[in-house]
Amino acid sequence: MSGSAVREPASEREPYTQLRVPKAAELVAQRIRNQIVRGELTEDDSLPTEGELMKEFGVSRPTLREALRLLESESLIAVHRGSRGGARIRVPQLSVASQYAGLLLQFSDTTVVDVLNARLVLEVGAVRMLAESKYKPFLVDLRSSLAAEEGTLDDLVRFRAAASSFHRRLVEAAQNQTLLLLYSMLDDIATRHSEAVTAVQAPHPRKRPSWRTKTHAVHGEILDLVAAGKADAAEQLWRAHVRETTRAKSEQVGLKSILDLFG
Repeated sequence: MSGSAVREPASEREPYTQLRVPKAAELVAQRIRNQIVRGELTEDDSLPTEGELMKEFGVSRPTLREALRLLESESLIAVHRGSRGGARIRVPQLSVASQYAGLLLQFSDTTVVDVLNARLVLEVGAVRMLAESKYKPFLVDLRSSLAAEEGTLDDLVRFRAAASSFHRRLVEAAQNQTLLLLYSMLDDIATRHSEAVTAVQAPHPRKRPSWRTKTHAVHGEILDLVAAGKADAAEQLWRAHVRETTRAKSEQVGLKSILDLFG
């Protein structure tokens, strides 16, 4: 018995995990997907002909077409039929991701306030990151954005666009791509809802110029706090500011309403 391995009874062994072998079409789609992600294929590039792709990957026409359908469903290619047709590359788009995320939220009966509160958390987090930064080269761009906003105070539509841009640039300045992606998706979803709702509503009364002046002043104050490295004060100010703008927005889109992305 010494020197011989002791084997467990077959009934006591851990069961093997059954591995799923990818289909050939999935492997082909993954190869092309990797080329897009690595930048080897760029926006509007044409893929080779079916014959060339079949030869390159060593697959049949049905397998290749299934692979292209997978990529098309992911909005990574656009397939044009006909004698002059073919597949062209479409790089990943935020709108595709936010549309699907929005559908999931709408399917779950998510309210507008739920989306806006999540966006608030991301904005406040970004502001704190900026205030805690040791080096602040981003302040040049943010002050430029603030100056551009000042030139729109007499025009409601232009001011809204400028103020929205300022909020986004605060998040961009944090230079955290994951944070920016999540923020951009939530912002896009909230904007889609607002556009769908206001398209069927009576025009909203014009806001008083004093509201724009107050908002612009807060934007300037937040930059001063960030520049001074006062993270707690910056976080508190921005949370209060975004909550106030969210409350004001409720008059327009209804915070307790379920997301409506189709109008």
